[in-house]
Amino acid sequence: MRNFKIMVIVIFLILLMGGCHAANITPFKESSLELTSREEEEQQQSSDHLVVWTHQNIFENSLPRYKEKYPNIQVDIVTEKPQNLVEKYRKSLISGVTPDLYVIPDDVLGEFSGITGFENLNEKPYYDKAFFASRPKGLLNNYIDSEDKMYAMPLLFFPYVTYYRADILEENGYPSDPYHLSIFLNNRDNWMKLAEDLQVKQQYIIESEQMMLEMILRTSSFLDENYDYVGKHEAFQTITNAATDVVDKGLSPHLNIWHEQGQTAINNDQLVMFQMASYVKDSLKVWAPDQAGKWGNYDIALSFIRC
Repeated sequence: MRNFKIMVIVIFLILLMGGCHAANITPFKESSLELTSREEEEQQQSSDHLVVWTHQNIFENSLPRYKEKYPNIQVDIVTEKPQNLVEKYRKSLISGVTPDLYVIPDDVLGEFSGITGFENLNEKPYYDKAFFASRPKGLLNNYIDSEDKMYAMPLLFFPYVTYYRADILEENGYPSDPYHLSIFLNNRDNWMKLAEDLQVKQQYIIESEQMMLEMILRTSSFLDENYDYVGKHEAFQTITNAATDVVDKGLSPHLNIWHEQGQTAINNDQLVMFQMASYVKDSLKVWAPDQAGKWGNYDIALSFIRC
């Protein structure tokens, strides 16, 4: 079997105690705690036993296919609450009782940047050309350090797109075809004109000015591949200036599509455009079933946010 597990080097914490004596203390080596730790460690290091710790079970759909291919491998998916994840993961590295795979939310990945002991995934036996080729190069580069080492890789990634009510744009004389609309909104003045025209009817093309700033951070980086700061480049200046204008002109409804108020605004034809990951198209069917067929979307990379 091809070994693709991410093995973590066991870190032993040696406590040196001198100058004291307690006869009623059971040495760790003789305690049930040590036996439990040893059993867990042996189980997790077994070549036919794969242990995965994750904050969300994203393997439900793919696991059956994996088991068909590797029927002799026992797979244990251990789900941990997000609020406890960082503490548990880091403590496991100290104790040496670690899983084969850690699944870590991207927003807390920095909590593990200064920790050694992880395997370099950018070399054999972990490196797989076909797998890496299926990921955008720009995405993978964010996880490769200056020494060409990779200690984590993205498992799931979704392109961010602009969702819009095609019917409402048509009614107001604006392009509704994804390509033509993306070209039109590639101009900041056009984007502002659309926002102002619809705001008169209490319709909005953004959730909030904060989401405008958050979106550029989700789709861009302050550093390029050479670690040069690009935050002062035109793309960043365009979006920050636009966010300021949105506040000054009252073009923000201060909504969040994940909250009830945001979903109500969608149903009431008030929030008619927003940027979010591609999987939200399925959520729209649940939030606003009566609007089926009325929503269009296009790659956010074509909007002025990224030009």
